[in-house]
Amino acid sequence: MERTESEVILRGTIIGEPTAIEGDRSWTFGLQATPGKPLPVGWHGRHVGGIPGLDAEGAQDVRDRGQTVALIWNSETEWFSYPSPKDPEVLRAAVQEYHDLGMQVAVYITLSGTGPSEVYERHRDEWMMSIEDGEPLFGDEETYSSTCAASTYADWLVWAVDRAMEDWDLDGVYIDNAGPYYCTNELHGCGGALGRTYPYFATRDLHKRLWNVIHGRKPETGIIWEHNSRTSNSFNLTFCDIYSDGEHFRVKSRGTPEEITRLFLDITATGRQWGSQPCFLPSALNLREEYTDWLITRLLPFGNVLMSVPTWMDYSRLSPVLRARLEFGLGTEPVEWYTPEALPEWLPAGPEELLVGAYRREDNHVMLTVGNPTEEKLAMRMDLRPTAAALGGELAVTDALTGVPCPPLGRNLVLCVPANSFRVVIIEPAQ
Repeated sequence: MERTESEVILRGTIIGEPTAIEGDRSWTFGLQATPGKPLPVGWHGRHVGGIPGLDAEGAQDVRDRGQTVALIWNSETEWFSYPSPKDPEVLRAAVQEYHDLGMQVAVYITLSGTGPSEVYERHRDEWMMSIEDGEPLFGDEETYSSTCAASTYADWLVWAVDRAMEDWDLDGVYIDNAGPYYCTNELHGCGGALGRTYPYFATRDLHKRLWNVIHGRKPETGIIWEHNSRTSNSFNLTFCDIYSDGEHFRVKSRGTPEEITRLFLDITATGRQWGSQPCFLPSALNLREEYTDWLITRLLPFGNVLMSVPTWMDYSRLSPVLRARLEFGLGTEPVEWYTPEALPEWLPAGPEELLVGAYRREDNHVMLTVGNPTEEKLAMRMDLRPTAAALGGELAVTDALTGVPCPPLGRNLVLCVPANSFRVVIIEPAQ
């Protein structure tokens, strides 16, 4: 890509080898409207998830299991996707309890629906995301009804989030069902002669407005956390801090665990494309505790930590990992970050069947995660000589979850990694 005073020239290879073409062939190119952005120091220590209750004991339990971002579900709000609490004083006290523990707090909203509040009833016809017969695209209207980001619902939602942050000291929002879905409501400009409208840019603009409100009020701790549920619109992600992918693996007709492939992880598991932190939603195929190791094995080497949700995982396996990451300083320390597709030469770990990722602090301490996604026990072997040269001398290796030393065998580090499981170790200059 070449920038000149008057134009930007993009040159690319369409076919990289001699190819016989019969007849006509055409290509269509699109330039994405969303550039990437840098992620802040400490983002690897943002461990997100739901909360068990709005009380001090619940807050301490959440922090003890290694979670640093708390999600208040819509069950605590007055109406669905309406950032107004059932009990303002209870919510205000709960937010303070989480803040006292050094945690951030987000509240549930969706850009695609809201409950039957008085303000919705006044604006129902204009706000509605409707199908061809004029009915809501989804929802039962007794609990919630679909709304379109191209309508003035966007104006109200930005105002409501701003007021909620002011009144209850929230740090941001968790966005469910961001869309866009299709809409035919001509009262706000969708539908018409061309039929169904998919308001991609209205949805992106709403994200941008929420970003300005949330990060304007909380420049250091503001959070927009998006759940890629029924749809995923990458246009939004520059204006998100965190995104949770993976729900499509929950339903057997839509995905299987085998589809969480190395290619899938290379594409979606790191967040590098948009500068938005990935956090996998671990409801895959309704897998429960027995798949905690299976998922950590595949996600953690890429820097992708599971969204913490009770009943969807074995916390005796997940919590030690989260706590070890925080003890290493991932919530506060600047680190170099290495993932399986681009390990540095000074980490010559093998065999190639393993997934290896690492963090390196400025003091040359390294946290190494080794995942074994195969059905056989494997031994990781790594020649420590280039590692010692890079880190500055003799090395000590310790299991990060147990504190047990892992002494090298001569110049080699050898770790046994069970099938569909993982190891996390600390490599540091010897004292």
